[in-house]
Amino acid sequence: VRKVLVEFFAETEKPSSVPDIQAWLGQNEITPNKTTLYREIAFLKDQKIIREVKLSDNKTYYELATREHHHHVVCVRCDDVQDVVVKHDVKQFESKIKRTTNFTLLTHSLEFFGVCGSCNA
Repeated sequence: VRKVLVEFFAETEKPSSVPDIQAWLGQNEITPNKTTLYREIAFLKDQKIIREVKLSDNKTYYELATREHHHHVVCVRCDDVQDVVVKHDVKQFESKIKRTTNFTLLTHSLEFFGVCGSCNA
């Protein structure tokens, strides 16, 4: 199951929830029980092969950890999540936050919410 999950994340270009992963596995006639699936996801996360992405929709997603830093757009109707690259220098903004708040920033999340092209049609 682990090898198949790594292949899934390597081929998938957007963050995926456990139900997304289960649906893909089912389409490929692979049906691990939930405990095994969560255990394998935890292992891949611990090994820094995948990373957890928490979006404001209160769902947990996973994506390949080696992907370049990016942000997300989320459809409020169908929950589709897509990657988006922000071209502006976020590092400067992080430095300003550190200077003005005295926080040591560990990470950040930037999400945009709207309606995707499919739901807009």
